[in-house]
This record gives sequence, structure tokens and C-alpha cells, in this order.
Amino acid sequence: MTSSTSWIVAGVLAGALSLWLVKLQAKRLAGRWPAYEAQVWGIALLVAAAIYVGFALLNGADTRWTAIEIAGLAGYGLVALVGIKRWPLLLGPAWLAHSLWAQLLHAGGHPAFVPEWYVPLCLGFDIVVGITLMATLRYKPKRALFGFVKEPER
Repeated sequence: MTSSTSWIVAGVLAGALSLWLVKLQAKRLAGRWPAYEAQVWGIALLVAAAIYVGFALLNGADTRWTAIEIAGLAGYGLVALVGIKRWPLLLGPAWLAHSLWAQLLHAGGHPAFVPEWYVPLCLGFDIVVGITLMATLRYKPKRALFGFVKEPER
């Protein structure tokens, strides 16, 4: 197994463990905190985007790359907020988009401020989380999302 493949497998395993732990806690809190799972994955998406900003700031990225990472953080922050507050089903595709972000901008450890191992780890984690959330996150939105998705009439 190549080093990159090992990191992807580690990401898949970390994602699966994280999904299991969050789902377990969500079941425990279902009566008191029905949106727990969506809130955890929305916040985690924000953290995943913030990690790239941290790499940029700590590892000497130039201003342009730091601005790109901050823009990504703002974008994913907005998506996380909409997912938490209005439309939780958005969170699965957002995690898949995050894996695409990593692959398009940082494949092979490019630019140098991102550790080479992190991108395949992120890929494995993001894909397993994104696909699982798309299949299992079933919360109904509280309100319409910009008029596109509406709650069923009762």
C-alpha cells in the first residue's frame, strides 16, 4: 500500500469512527436535542475548513493563499450555518464538496504549507462522512430554503 493510500484508509476509519460516535450520542440525546447530529457535523465542517487556514497561517503561506483559505472558511461557514439552522440535508454534499476543495487546491501537498499526508486523510474522512450523511441525515428543514425546499403540509 502506498503512503497516500494508507492515509486515505486512515481517513475512512477516522470518519467511520466519528460517524458512529456522533450517531451514538445523537440517539442518547434524541428527546432533548433532536438536531444534535446536524449541529455536530455543521460545526465539524467549519473546523475542517479552519484547519486549512491554520496550515496557511502557521506554515508561511503567502497572502494570496491565506486569502483563498479564509474565503473557503467563510463559504463553508455559511453552508454549515444553513445546514444547521435551515436545511440539514445540505451537510452531506458540503462534506463531499470539501473533499473536492482539498483535491483541487492541495493535491500532492501543493502548495507547500499543507502537509502532504493531510490531503489524502481529508479525502477519506470527507467522502465517508459526506456519503453517510446523505444517506442517513433525515431531519426535516424548519423553514423553506430560499423557496426551493418546503416542509410537507400537515
